Amino acid sequence: MLSNVHEYHKPSSTDEALRLLQRRAVRTVPLAGGTSLLARPGAASDAVIDAVIDAVIDAVVDLSGLGLDYIRQGNDVIAIGAMTTLETMVNAPILAGYAGGLLPQAAHHTATRTIRNTATLGGSIVASGVSTDLVVALLALEAVVVSASGASASLSEVLAFKRSPFAMKLLTKARLPLALSGWCSAFCRIARLPSDQAIVNVATVLRSEGDVCTGIRLAAGGVGHKPLRLLGAGGWRGGGGVAAGGAAGGGRAPRASPPPRRARSRTTPAGWGVAQRGRRAWPSTGAGHSWRPLNALVSTRVERLLRLR
Repeated sequence: MLSNVHEYHKPSSTDEALRLLQRRAVRTVPLAGGTSLLARPGAASDAVIDAVIDAVIDAVVDLSGLGLDYIRQGNDVIAIGAMTTLETMVNAPILAGYAGGLLPQAAHHTATRTIRNTATLGGSIVASGVSTDLVVALLALEAVVVSASGASASLSEVLAFKRSPFAMKLLTKARLPLALSGWCSAFCRIARLPSDQAIVNVATVLRSEGDVCTGIRLAAGGVGHKPLRLLGAGGWRGGGGVAAGGAAGGGRAPRASPPPRRARSRTTPAGWGVAQRGRRAWPSTGAGHSWRPLNALVSTRVERLLRLR
């Protein structure tokens, strides 16, 4: 793995790291925790892909010397350095008291302890899968990511345009708005095993007055080719339904007939409806598909939150 690499750099400044990463003559990639770059799946079906990736990487830039492993609270935001490990996030007191501890919970589910001790915030964003737990929670918390040049963009924009000039620059930190600090939250995931990647997951952050939800933020993974932030909703009352896209006021998600059984049985993990052992599987996106499973997950979790309040 990475057999073609002939350069290793460990810069001490972001400017030096950017200079190395932006070279055109040498194909260079950043090295954060290494859990995605160095520990890619080794299944036979991935052998060809691994060989192609290894062949086009000439140099790596180790980011561990840039001082980007921190969690700091400012006047209106919480800043998390891109090199902060998932395990640090799990145990951070600042994050435990922020929005009901949603981020530490999602970071805990993202990987096992061994991986969490190495995997970083920045690497998890850049290498995000269709249902990366941490990324789904960050979307619900309206995270903003900042590059080494000082440019910033919402995480949803960065995920939508991974190949944009902004995404190709070095990510240095993520910022979370303190305005959501007093909101409550919940995280729900479905997986074959607790340690497996989620098939589908939902993060909910809400503010309520009595039994009325006055503000809500929703994000979901496994319902498309990347985690999605669903539109915010307000005025939702317990007992109603929350439709996809953030529709509120007891609205129901549009219903549609499921595809033929043969089509369902071939649903791939690219969506979240995996058919196994004859169980019904619903596709994730596309015209005519049903959002009922996601709607039920969100509605149940929001109702539970309102009861706890």
